[in-house]
Formats: sequence, structure tokens, C-alpha cells
Amino acid sequence: MTPHLVIHSQEDLPPALHWQALSFKRMFWASAFQGEHRFDADWYPPGYEVLHFSIVEGENLISHCELVRLTFGLDDEVYQIYGLGAVMTFPPYRREGFARRVVEAATRHICTADVDLGLLFCRPELIPFYASCGWEAQAPEAVTVLGSTLRSEDVEMVRMALFVSEKGKAAREAFLHAPLTIEWLW
Repeated sequence: MTPHLVIHSQEDLPPALHWQALSFKRMFWASAFQGEHRFDADWYPPGYEVLHFSIVEGENLISHCELVRLTFGLDDEVYQIYGLGAVMTFPPYRREGFARRVVEAATRHICTADVDLGLLFCRPELIPFYASCGWEAQAPEAVTVLGSTLRSEDVEMVRMALFVSEKGKAAREAFLHAPLTIEWLW
């Protein structure tokens, strides 16, 4: 077998892939599994529209990312967005282009979907990777507030966007330069 791309909805994600992705998230994003969420079996609350893009070989998960569809308010406007998150490649398979394959597939999906834009958050050193897939980084002065207190400058996080609809393109400056408050980071 050769590694290949598969796309699943949240409801159709095979249990083997679900548990491998969840185990990876527990190791690398441990802060999401604190307090009352410590033993959560899902990353997303019920009812969210989530798409999983995975590179697999048999039942082995090699690389993975997720799109979650959200409604986002900014400057008295409501935008339909896809949040790109949970981008991961298991360590033995890194530097082979697998993460690029899942991110490019998810990016193509966003560009053909009925949404205004895509948003993602990453570490500064990953800006060139996402930029090479078509994403634009926030301006250096832009700040993202997570919930009520945590700021992007406190966690070395960069906001990146992909503009799809005319409405989304018209809001480009606001999404790249304005402060944003994100209650829940996908």
C-alpha cells in the first residue's frame, strides 16, 4: 500500500483514525485537555461541522488536519469561515510532504466552499509553510485574544487567513490588522 489522502466528516471518521488523531492531540495540545475536559473523547463540541483530511496507509494515520465550519462576527458583520486546525504529522513521517498534502487539500476545499474565508493559528516559524499554501499572515501589530485573557503575543501565535468570497476579500484588512477575540481556538 502507499499512503493516500482520505476525507471524512466527523460522523464518518473511522474509529481507528479518530483515536490516533485524538491521542496525538492529547500529547501535543495537552492544555486543551485540562479540568473538566481532561477525559474528553472529542476535540469539538457536539453539533460542529468538521471535516478531517488524513494521509493514511491502511489504518495507520500518517498526517492529518481538520476544518471546522464556524460563524464569526467582526465589525457588525457575520462571516462564514472554515477554521483550519489540528495539523499534525506523526514524527516518523515528517519531512516527506505529508502535512503539505493535507493542508493543500483542505485549502482547496475552503477555496471551493460557500464560506467567506479561512482562518488558522500557528507558531511564527510555520508562516512560510502556510504562506506557500496560499495563506496570508496577520500584520505584526495585530493581536488575537483567546477567551478573555490570553493574547497571541503571550503564546507566540500568528493568525493567518485565506480570503474566498467577495465579502471576505473586502474584510481582508480587518482580518489581518484588527485585534480579534476568539473564544474557542479550534
